[in-house]
This record gives sequence, C-alpha cells and structure tokens, in this order.
Amino acid sequence: MNIVDIKKGRKEEQIFKKYYARLCAYAHSFLKDPQDAEDIVQDAFRVYLEKSSVVCDDQYAVKSFLYTAVKNACLNKFRNKKIQEEHKKYLKGNTITSPLGLENIIHAEVMGKLHEAINTLPHGCKMVIRLGYLEGLKNNQVAEVLNVSVNTVKTQKKRGLMLLKQKMGNQAILLLLLLGGQ
Repeated sequence: MNIVDIKKGRKEEQIFKKYYARLCAYAHSFLKDPQDAEDIVQDAFRVYLEKSSVVCDDQYAVKSFLYTAVKNACLNKFRNKKIQEEHKKYLKGNTITSPLGLENIIHAEVMGKLHEAINTLPHGCKMVIRLGYLEGLKNNQVAEVLNVSVNTVKTQKKRGLMLLKQKMGNQAILLLLLLGGQ
C-alpha cells in the first residue's frame, strides 16, 4: 500500500464518519425503519467507494452524491414495496379457491381446449378461424392477409366452425362468437 492509498483511505474514513449518522437519519425519515435506513446508507457508501475516482474531491460534490444516492435508493425501495403490495393483493384475491382464481383457471383451460381443437383443423380453416375469431379480423382483412377471396374465407370459416362443433359441441361456436368473431 502506498502513501496515496493510505491518504485516500483516511479521507474516505473521514467522509464515512462525518456523513454516516446524517445519512441514516435522512434515510430513516423516508423509510421509518432503522435497519433499512442503515442498509441503504451502507450501499450508498459502497457505490461512492466504487465511483470515488469519478466523483470529484470537492466536499459538496461528495455530500451531494451521497444524499442523492440515499434518496434514490429510498424511492426505489418505496416503488418496490408498492409493487410487492399490489402483487400480494392480486394474489390474495386470485387464489385457486377464490371466484376470480377459479374463473381464470376455467378460462385458461377452455382456451387451451379451443386452441387444441383449432390446431386439428385443416390449414385453411385453421388460419381463417385464428385470424377471424382469435385476432378479430373482418372477412375482407382475413382474405387480404391470406391472399384469397372473401368467398374462400367465408367457406373456410363455415367449414371450420362445422368441424369445431363436431369436436367440441356448440360451446366452441359460442366461445368464438364471444371472442369477437362476426
């Protein structure tokens, strides 16, 4: 270790001693949790030490850097906490046994069966059903995408619906109509 490193270490130690308690109080004013405040301040000093060669030696620049780092870390903690709470609320109301959870499971299962049935259709019927019902395109748009006539689209749609009805019953037709078909 050379003299420059020793001086740098002393300077960093002095900065730590001077600002640690102040920064902890500042972070605590945001978070109201002393342990979280200390963790954030320690992280701010760690970042400062990593970037100390970039931050100028001016005491005001160092002070500004540390306070800004602590403030931003506190705001990030708030943001993360808010996201976690919203996620917990969603999961709480969306358990398997809740009405919303059951509805989501049933919807996913029905859609899975519908996709399986659509995948068994001949290629032309499958494409027309997907584009027309699942993607909500109108017959003329489907015809344009597939480069076929509108009458071909209508014929393939009619044939596809008939085959789906044979595989799944009337529920398939009802589902497709609810999804936005014409």
